[in-house]
Amino acid sequence: MGYNVFLYLEKFRMGKDIILKGYRWRIGKGNNVRVLEDPWISRPRGFQIFEKPCLFPNLHVIDLKLGNGNWDEGFIRSNFSRDDALSILFLPCGESEIEDEILWHNSKNGDYNVKSGYKIALGINDTAEASDMRKTESWWSSLWKMKVPAKVKHIVWKVCHFWFPTNKYLCRKGVPVAPLCMRCWKGVEEDVFHSLWQCPASSKIWKLAGFKEQISECFDNNIICFLSRMKEKLFDENFNFCCYILADLGTEIGVAVWNEYGKVIVANISFLSVRYDVLAAETRAIQEGLYVAAFFNFTEFTIESDCQNALSLIFKKDGTCSDLDVLVYDIRNLVKHTTCVSDPREADMKLLM
Repeated sequence: MGYNVFLYLEKFRMGKDIILKGYRWRIGKGNNVRVLEDPWISRPRGFQIFEKPCLFPNLHVIDLKLGNGNWDEGFIRSNFSRDDALSILFLPCGESEIEDEILWHNSKNGDYNVKSGYKIALGINDTAEASDMRKTESWWSSLWKMKVPAKVKHIVWKVCHFWFPTNKYLCRKGVPVAPLCMRCWKGVEEDVFHSLWQCPASSKIWKLAGFKEQISECFDNNIICFLSRMKEKLFDENFNFCCYILADLGTEIGVAVWNEYGKVIVANISFLSVRYDVLAAETRAIQEGLYVAAFFNFTEFTIESDCQNALSLIFKKDGTCSDLDVLVYDIRNLVKHTTCVSDPREADMKLLM
């Protein structure tokens, strides 16, 4: 009997540990989530602030926002470490009335599923974070001290977290693409390692840059260990150059308005300093398109996008919980206050994102 009770308690503790490692807050208003104590940062692992600054106690996420709901970027960058500041600024925000809500980080709809819980229980983690925390901390410290533009550091940071729009990543996010590399056509899945270093197309670039041999010598399946070895092997100037090669500076959003005859009436392109994944970028593009429609007071129009997942996220009725909910809330309000129609045959104009 005592042995059975012991096993039950052990299972209970494991279940609790799994939940604590996999849940976090989805930010809405931000008035229910504590900045320094609660898990709310969207990261592959560890959803709390890494380096806690000396701020007022009981500070809530809403206190990091301006009156219009946008992040107070100046305050955030001046009080938080660069890694934490970028993680905060990456989260969508805006003037929204949706409440904060707890979600399961490792699923698409925010609900817990057994498969992801099982992975956590076995210690499996797709992001391949460094197992040695001292080496990890040393790497982040050296990254932020590098004499390269902040945008370059941000891209390297995202590569380290595997937040890179490879076909394998997009496929996992529900984008209808094959997970294979379309540059070498060797039937290999296009993950971060293959895309940036192992694909023959990328390998040619590293060979021309003079770093192919060092990449082979330092290669490790743990991306932080790999980059740390590269940094130790190369002089600072050479490693900085490697980071410039990796960098893709930001996200570009394009919106075009076509009339019923196929003629472009308005086109707009905006550049965001933060690099978004495909779904977030397409959702932002739809939001920008609706702003354009409202500004020009267009007559009846429809929304078209090459990202079906973004459209489904906005128009489907069943509820989900994700970091994009703030954008979706704003878009739905814009749709209510414009003359957007559901049937393309009834529209005079089309918004193409």
